[in-house]
Amino acid sequence: QSYRYLRCWWHHLGGERELFIVTFRVNGVVVGIAPMQIRLWHKYGLRSRELQFLAHGVEMDRPVFMLPEQEALCREILARFLAARRFEWDSILLAEQTDLGLIALFNRYMKGIISRSLFIDDLVSATLDISGSWSTYLASRSQKFRKGLRASRNKLQERGALVYRHYKGVSEAVGRLDDHMAVEHKSWKRSRHICMGRTPQHEHFYRELAELFNR
Repeated sequence: QSYRYLRCWWHHLGGERELFIVTFRVNGVVVGIAPMQIRLWHKYGLRSRELQFLAHGVEMDRPVFMLPEQEALCREILARFLAARRFEWDSILLAEQTDLGLIALFNRYMKGIISRSLFIDDLVSATLDISGSWSTYLASRSQKFRKGLRASRNKLQERGALVYRHYKGVSEAVGRLDDHMAVEHKSWKRSRHICMGRTPQHEHFYRELAELFNR
């Protein structure tokens, strides 16, 4: 959720969304930011405005309200502020939130709002934490896990030569973005429209993002 990342995302994929960014200040100094957006939906001829985290969707994993100082107070103020501004949105979607305190707070403030709805999605994407080499990681996994990887590798080899590539550093990886997109287009991701190059806008976003990380 860095500024550079969100600015790049907004430039390429903001579309018809509207920015809804809340800042918290103490004596003029910013102590917290709630980066959000309003997405317009059109369904059955009706227009709906959904308040979400900025860059909500595949491109944003585990979004949070960035409140490093006075978090409890800022959360309370934010919930109160959003409830008071309910004329600007019709529903709220705060994805991948598992903080029960945050959920309870928002439910308390939004409970009495008629014809509005609050959706908290606690589906958190899995992560893979690798410390050290790939061989070290495999040695730490179960025999069943390693057997499954070997079976998958053998299936791939049946379809042709299997090549492993290891890129060191961001600069090398940037040059191989086309290779990555080509593999994705041949996978299940293309049919589900979640591959990096699924639209020209998404492709431009990832290319600029790669260049940013390479600077």
